[in-house]
Amino acid sequence: METTNKKVNRYLSAAITFIGTILFFTINSWASECGTSTVCGRSCDYGDQSYDTVLIGEQCWFKENLNVGTMIGNLETSDNTAPTPNDPNTVSKWCYNNSSTFCDSEGGLYTWAESNGFADSCNTSSCDVPDTNQGICPAGWHVPSDTEFYALENPLTSSGQSCDATRLDWGCADAGTELKVGGSSGFDAVSTGNRGPADSQFDRREPSIHFWSSSPFSEGYTYGRILGLGYNTIGRWHSLNTYGFSVRCIANNTIYEEVDNETINNGATFSEDRRCLWKTPKETTWIKLNIDKKDNISGVNLTWVQYDANKINIKIDDGTGNFPFRISNTPNDGHEFLPNVSPWQEVMIKPINHCKEGKYSPPVSYSTYSNGW
Repeated sequence: METTNKKVNRYLSAAITFIGTILFFTINSWASECGTSTVCGRSCDYGDQSYDTVLIGEQCWFKENLNVGTMIGNLETSDNTAPTPNDPNTVSKWCYNNSSTFCDSEGGLYTWAESNGFADSCNTSSCDVPDTNQGICPAGWHVPSDTEFYALENPLTSSGQSCDATRLDWGCADAGTELKVGGSSGFDAVSTGNRGPADSQFDRREPSIHFWSSSPFSEGYTYGRILGLGYNTIGRWHSLNTYGFSVRCIANNTIYEEVDNETINNGATFSEDRRCLWKTPKETTWIKLNIDKKDNISGVNLTWVQYDANKINIKIDDGTGNFPFRISNTPNDGHEFLPNVSPWQEVMIKPINHCKEGKYSPPVSYSTYSNGW
């Protein structure tokens, strides 16, 4: 006859097994395979590794460097079966200093052709590259283009600082800081060094972090990005395709976390929308109004200076202290003609940086600030 203690133990064992099964399926449903349905902000699995994802602006990025493939020159194997670079039968990678420990913690180093899934000959000759090139990233993800890197760095650049999309130099001040570990973006770039093409030496582990793009510069060279440990800027350069650099994957389409509207309506408190990681724009630095006429319609021409917004909201008063007339989401190109607005009417400007709104400027009219505010 079964004793009471045995019954309790049997029930406890069954309960633990049941809970463990639930946890197993819950965890595995959360960290599913990286693909087209990966929700940004969640972890996903690719190969033998789990990757965190992070939403930066409207882009979804891997939060870690890619680490797929078989190690080249693996001194840790005795049979010397490690692949050569761009072995057509496998994805091949270098690990810094020929140690798999560095791949495990910081990702692999790949030639440009390898990272983009091309034959070795594409390192030294021209090859056609699709606008969205999967390369060695999982399905639904791809190697970022030069344009996508610019879309990442430009909004993180501090107000008043240059961030030229066509530069071949350092630029985009403070974006470099924001993309490194501890920065506000969550990109968390870590120093990985690189593998040189000529002397086959691993180098620059401490001073720099190199990322491939999918965008060729010329035959044998491709655009990339460099983050320097002592720099707050980002380098945009073209490098020999036979270098070994790091790779980050970016989603083809960003899948946002769904919010339970019923829970919100029941009074739950939520933190700031996780999809909005753009910087709040600073106050507009200069505003000027000039009396003007366009298409035989009198009005004022509004000009302004605002460095860190992509759109502007404008509101105009009616002479009673109210501002009922509005122009919303006009491009931040520095000028707007306001038809039928009189010199005495006051205008206020609010900068918008994608999903973040700044503050309205003080009210300005031509009559009170004819030389500009």
